[in-house]
Amino acid sequence: MLKIATLESFDIDAIYKAGIPTLITDTTDTLTSAPHSWSKNYVKAALEKNSSVVENFRVILTENKFIRGTDLNRKRANVKYGEEALEWLLGGTLLGDHPELTCYVGLVDLQDVEELKRDAKVGLPSFMFKAEDEDHGIPYKDGVSELGLWVGSGDIDSGLHYDHNAGGFMYLVQGSKQVMMFPQSDKRHLYMSQKYMHTMESTLFLGELLERPFRNMVYQYISLWLTKPHSATMVPGDVLYIPHEWFHEIYSTGTTVGISSWVNLSH
Repeated sequence: MLKIATLESFDIDAIYKAGIPTLITDTTDTLTSAPHSWSKNYVKAALEKNSSVVENFRVILTENKFIRGTDLNRKRANVKYGEEALEWLLGGTLLGDHPELTCYVGLVDLQDVEELKRDAKVGLPSFMFKAEDEDHGIPYKDGVSELGLWVGSGDIDSGLHYDHNAGGFMYLVQGSKQVMMFPQSDKRHLYMSQKYMHTMESTLFLGELLERPFRNMVYQYISLWLTKPHSATMVPGDVLYIPHEWFHEIYSTGTTVGISSWVNLSH
């Protein structure tokens, strides 16, 4: 089952060894020590200072809330790049005069944006960067490879997938997220589909896992009885640890800002 820890009781070595999802709560005070608030206008201004980041910056606009990175190759996604994409980050909402659309900004690598990276280093819980220490070489062998910024407006579903890294942390700055997770050993029970997808993704559960109670789905998809699901509800200040190659589906509600840190496998 999901392990829940407070900042005071959190033991990073024990979490790594256990290899199960862990929700760390009561970390809000660490964020307030950042020199700036992470408003959308502040993020936009920081991104604009780096021309290479602006050039590669993108937002996905869609009436369908079920989106992920592979939507870049699909006609149903309207993708904006560069300066035009940044304009969608103005004001109190991401969408301005287009409330019917969902806007998803992913992923901005903060390693390329010094100002945001510096603020994150000051404001985020220190254990998110323990991977850089030689004493924490398992399973994090190469140090933090990316510090990512995720921004969204509206209800956004990531789809069920796993990442090719050694696991990592997600810190929620604003909004709320529901997360459903399965260990890699459950793969054969998750109805994986390779049609138009990567082998690490499942189209079957796109938007269903978190929209419908999981207990109702097991009657339609009987193999789910054999899985070991872990679920978490995140609020601002929470950090979620997702272990290496765990499947996860993330459902974000409203305007959300999240920061993640993870590493690549040493091999």
